[in-house]
Amino acid sequence: MFIILPFISAGQSAADWWYFGTNTGMHFTPTGPVAVLDGQLSSSQGCSSISDEFGNLLFYSTGEFVWDASHNPMQNSAGLIGNSNGFPAVGDASQNSYIVPRPEHPAEYYLFTIKRPGNGGLFYSKIDMNLNGGLGAVVAAEKNIMLIDSTTEMITCLRQPNNIDFWVVALSKPGDTAYAFEITSAGINTSPVLSNTGLPLIVEDRLGYLKGSQQNDKIAMTMYWAQPVQTVPFQVRMFDFDNATGQVSYDYGITPSLQDTFNYGVEFSPNGNFLYVQSFIVSDLRQYDLSSGDPAIVSASEQLVGLGYTGTGGGALQLGPDGKIYVARGAGALLARVNFPNDPGPLCGYEHDAVNLQGPVSGRGLPQFYPFFIEGEVAVIDACLGDTSFFFSNYLSADSVLWNFGDPASGVNDTSTQTNPFHIYQIPGTYTVTHIAYSAFLSDTTVVEVNIFPTQSINLPDDTVLCDGQTIVFDVGQPGALSFLWHDGSTDLAFIANDSGRVSVTLFGVCDTVSDSVQVLRLDPFDFELGDDTLVCGGTSLVIGDTIPAAYTILWSTGQSTEFIEVDSNAMYTMEIETACGILEDSIDVVFAPNVPDSLLPSDTVNCFDANFTLTRPTAAGVSFVWSDSTSSRTFEVGESQTVWLAASNECGTFVDTMNIIFNGELTTSFGADTVICDLDTVLLKGTDSLASYVWSTGDTTDSIWTKLNQRTQRYSVTITKGECSKVESIRFDLDDNACPSIDCDINFGNVFTPNGDGINDLFRPTTDCNIFTYQLSIYNRWGQLVNETNDIAHGWDGFINGEMAAEGVYYFTLSYKDGVVVDVDRNIFAGSFTLKR
Repeated sequence: MFIILPFISAGQSAADWWYFGTNTGMHFTPTGPVAVLDGQLSSSQGCSSISDEFGNLLFYSTGEFVWDASHNPMQNSAGLIGNSNGFPAVGDASQNSYIVPRPEHPAEYYLFTIKRPGNGGLFYSKIDMNLNGGLGAVVAAEKNIMLIDSTTEMITCLRQPNNIDFWVVALSKPGDTAYAFEITSAGINTSPVLSNTGLPLIVEDRLGYLKGSQQNDKIAMTMYWAQPVQTVPFQVRMFDFDNATGQVSYDYGITPSLQDTFNYGVEFSPNGNFLYVQSFIVSDLRQYDLSSGDPAIVSASEQLVGLGYTGTGGGALQLGPDGKIYVARGAGALLARVNFPNDPGPLCGYEHDAVNLQGPVSGRGLPQFYPFFIEGEVAVIDACLGDTSFFFSNYLSADSVLWNFGDPASGVNDTSTQTNPFHIYQIPGTYTVTHIAYSAFLSDTTVVEVNIFPTQSINLPDDTVLCDGQTIVFDVGQPGALSFLWHDGSTDLAFIANDSGRVSVTLFGVCDTVSDSVQVLRLDPFDFELGDDTLVCGGTSLVIGDTIPAAYTILWSTGQSTEFIEVDSNAMYTMEIETACGILEDSIDVVFAPNVPDSLLPSDTVNCFDANFTLTRPTAAGVSFVWSDSTSSRTFEVGESQTVWLAASNECGTFVDTMNIIFNGELTTSFGADTVICDLDTVLLKGTDSLASYVWSTGDTTDSIWTKLNQRTQRYSVTITKGECSKVESIRFDLDDNACPSIDCDINFGNVFTPNGDGINDLFRPTTDCNIFTYQLSIYNRWGQLVNETNDIAHGWDGFINGEMAAEGVYYFTLSYKDGVVVDVDRNIFAGSFTLKR
């Protein structure tokens, strides 16, 4: 069974939009040309239009006017030289304008215009589509550039061999000079290639058409006869054209059978083998076979393939982007068409009323286009595996075609140059088929897909058992399947079964119709559960399992087969239950862990002697420990007051124990060793910690005491207490007169001082030659008030009290000093008086 899926490849082109006649337009769509009524152009003859590579309208013109895609006058288009040049009475030129793109500059185009009044003249203006927001504008710097000062009204364009660059050809008059202007990516070469064609023209030769072949090697010229002096106007002139050099040379003339036809419209067939000519007067469409190249044979090959409309006259001929030739008739509301222009005579498929213009009339002109039309249709036929796939090409303008069937496994059979080939695929699937049509230097590539469907089949599984909660999807979708019919009337490609019953399906496919069925049995549910994963804290064993019906086979991962088992080690325990639905399975992870110890550190403590000590943590299998310094070592070194904590943790929990440790500081004195001192001397015994309390053996509780002179041998002890710490220290003194040093020093002072600022005796300051160890001077007024005190022997009194000068009079002082000859010997207190005068 076959399914035919045609694929039409009619790509967009520069010739998709035509504007001509009186507000007449035509748009080429994938289904053919349709009339459009938005055109602003009005011309009885010449016109031009252009679209971009995607088939979007860009602009159209009559030579002196240009309209953009919005059908408004193009920016800076006013004042173009061309056509009637502002004098409508002179009429329209037959080819008043021609549009050629600038190669490799997709936004730039050249508009060639021919002026009708006088001796004509060829001009060009450049249009940049990047201007005016993408609607295009005439470039002021390249506007109305004259190329030829005297020409016919005819112009044509042909391609160079690289199929990129162009030649624009026009004929000057009088004379036989042909001008060929080269257009490349660099722009227009305004220095033309000049050719003496061998066919001289006179001033009166002007009206007609020049048309280049799609092969870019021939130019045909028709000329309307208006005056007897014209150069044999009844013949159709054939020129040879060298598209590599731009040289034009006259070849021969074709003589129509009717000598009063006034030849006007002319067009080549896409393959270049035939020439179509239409009369200006009677609009008869004739075909000539050019294949011989002999003027007599060509003239004799004339066949009348189309008749005109009564009284309207003939017009232009133009090859369309669909490979068909369109035929204009003067003031006609319809266009005729040659559907198969590559075929001879009646086989060319002339269609008299091909396109209804929906009201507007065509006039005699149609837009002229440069040779680039190679369009057509491609159709493919999907097939079943083992059958033949057929391919069709309708590229009428193609010289040859090349098919690639996308099947490299087929070897040399993977390609074909036949127009309508066939191919047999050996493997089902979707294949990418490439079609290339060639015409002269042009080519067009079309890529389509062809489906090769496998033979349809259904293979439902054997009778199936469903356990509780399960469903089964029967999916019979496959390439080539068209529709499905299940036992319940549903038509989806898949059926979901969730209960007992027979499931059946019929598949209707491209290649076959097949059926199959399956019995589904759903079993009653059965559940068992071992419970959540379990942590056993402090225990040594655990019983696990579930109650299982006797008909089921039990197998534990331990090898046991009872419903319940006792376990005593860490492991993942799995119970498998074998059922008709398969193996049911559940697992439980059992972990045994010790309880965390709840006593980790000793009680809080005070360290009385500032010595470092070490704490040692316990050990327990399966328990991790962390000290307060984030370490986990076995011991913790303590060297200062702090709070130490130790955390113990495992799966069963975490316990943190805390110990406060206070370093009380070492309790010391400055007693030194037992010693012998002068029997006249005393010693100051002094503690070093102002925060401690002291109890002396003398009963004193101050932090320091002086020794006594009442015993030859004396022992002093003190109990020092700070916080919870206490310490006892003692020292023995032996008194010996032999230990007394001689005292050979004096204290001297004046009894009067005069603090008047003269630099003499301005200070009261005792002097001495003693080795002073301690010193304290206190000065009192006569009322016993302390007015000055110092413990620096280098300082004296300057006679000021609190910044004020002291009154004259008698002052008293005491001086306490100690000589440093031996320990605390010569501790003397001296008193006296002096007089202050100013």
